[in-house]
Amino acid sequence: MRMIAIIIIVLSHQDLLRYHHREVGKETAQYEFDLKLTDPANLLQLNLEGRLKQGRLNLLITGGGYEIISNYQFEGKLQRIGEIFGPFTNDSIRVKITTHQAIGEWKISLQELFRLHYLLIMVTSGGLMVLVALLFILLAQKFSRAPFRYWAIGGGIWCLGVSLKIVCALLANRPVLAGLGSPILGSLYIGLLTGVFEIGVTLLLALLFRSLAENSRRGLMIGIGAGTVEAALIGLGSIATATVAMTGNPSGDPAVSQVARMTILTPLPWLVGPIERILAIICHTSSRMLVLFAVRKRSHLYFWFGFLIMTGIDAIAGYYHLTGLLNQVSLWQIEALILPFALISLPIIRWLDKHWD
Repeated sequence: MRMIAIIIIVLSHQDLLRYHHREVGKETAQYEFDLKLTDPANLLQLNLEGRLKQGRLNLLITGGGYEIISNYQFEGKLQRIGEIFGPFTNDSIRVKITTHQAIGEWKISLQELFRLHYLLIMVTSGGLMVLVALLFILLAQKFSRAPFRYWAIGGGIWCLGVSLKIVCALLANRPVLAGLGSPILGSLYIGLLTGVFEIGVTLLLALLFRSLAENSRRGLMIGIGAGTVEAALIGLGSIATATVAMTGNPSGDPAVSQVARMTILTPLPWLVGPIERILAIICHTSSRMLVLFAVRKRSHLYFWFGFLIMTGIDAIAGYYHLTGLLNQVSLWQIEALILPFALISLPIIRWLDKHWD
C-alpha cells in the first residue's frame, strides 16, 4: 500500500519551489525564482503562509498568461493555501517576493499538478459510477422481478423532475439566493428545489397513474431507475469531459481545474463519486418508494418522509457550494454527512417491502 501511495504522489505532482525565510528588518529585500513547468497544460498550486510583526511583503507571480499579486502589511498573517492556477500559455513562471522593513517569517511552496492525474481521476470515477448503476440495475431486476419498463419509468420521472428544477434554478436562483442573504437559508432553498420538483413530480405521476404504486416491486424499480439514471449520466459526463480535455480542446479545461480544486484535500478522490452514487441510489429508492407507498395507503405522512430525505441531501450539498467549503475540505466530509440518510433508507426500504400489501 505504501508503494502504491508513493506512485500516486509521484504521478500527481512535483515540487517546483519550497522556500522558508526569516526577516530581520532589512530596508528592502528581494527574492526571485524562475520556474519551468513540465507542460503548460498542467496546473500550479500555491501555498504561502507566515506572519509579520512589522513591515510588509509583496508577492508577484507572472508568466503563462497569469499575474498573481498579494500584498501583506505589518502585523499581518500571510495565508494563501491550496490556490490553484492554470492551464498556462507557456511553461515559464517567475516568482518575485519583495519585503520592506519586515520582521517575521514566511514560507512559500509551488507545486506543478499533473493534468493527466486529474483526467485519470475523472475517467476512473466516471467508469465506476456507471458500473455502480449497472450493478444496482441487475440486482434490482434479480430480486424485484418487476417488468423492466418500471426502471425506465423511474429514470424518466427523474429526468422530468431535474429538467423542471434546472429551469426554475436558471430563472430564480440568483434573485432568491441574493434575497435570502444567508448560506443556511440558501442551502435550504436548494434542497427544497429537489424536494418540490423531483419528489413532487413522482407524487403527481403516481396520482395520475396509480398502477405505479401497485406493489413494492414496482416502487423499488422506479426508485432504482431514478438513482441509476442519475449515476450513469454523471459518470458518462465525467468520462466525456475528460475525453474532450485529452484531445486538447480547451472547453474541458475548466472541469479539470475544478476537479483539481475539489480533490486536492481528498484522499482516494476517484472513490468519492462511486461511493456518493451508492448512497444517492439508496436514498432515491427509499424516497420514491415512500411517495408511492403514500399514494397506495392514501397517507400523506410517508410522502413527507420521502420529501425530507431528498431535500436534506441536496441542502447539505448546497451549503458546501454556497459557502465555498467545497474546495476547502475533504469531499469525504460531505459523504459522511450524507451517509446517515442512506443508513436510514435501508430499513425504510425493507419495511415498505413488508408492509406494502
